[in-house]
Amino acid sequence: MKSVTLGQQTELTSVKGAGAELLGSTFMAGALAIVFWMCLKITPNLWMFFLWMLIFSVFIVSRLYGVVASRYPPTYWQNVMVTLLIFIGPAVADSANGKDPATAFAVRFGLFIFVALYAWVAMLFLEYLRQRQYQKNHARRLKHA
Repeated sequence: MKSVTLGQQTELTSVKGAGAELLGSTFMAGALAIVFWMCLKITPNLWMFFLWMLIFSVFIVSRLYGVVASRYPPTYWQNVMVTLLIFIGPAVADSANGKDPATAFAVRFGLFIFVALYAWVAMLFLEYLRQRQYQKNHARRLKHA
């Protein structure tokens, strides 16, 4: 879903910025997920999960709504929150099923980065093709005028 937002950009500079924001928010969510999981290892129970989720949510949402100043836009923090939830939820399920959550996280994180890079490169390529077609049409019009 986050990659689709890249396709909604109207110009090359916004595609570059949106791609960088998407990658940055994915890395930030990954880092926060690792810290969250380490904190949860201290006392792994439902109340601590609730407490840590509350603390991390307040940290992110305070930046999302501008309560705490941030150099990143609200969409960045929204992506961080969604991605954090996507990383933490399956990690809890993996540990409950007896799987190694660290390995599963590494695979998920790698896939997220791959999809973000793929979407970013695809949008840059499509923007390049669009610009090239526009220049051909513009040159053709000038030639016939």
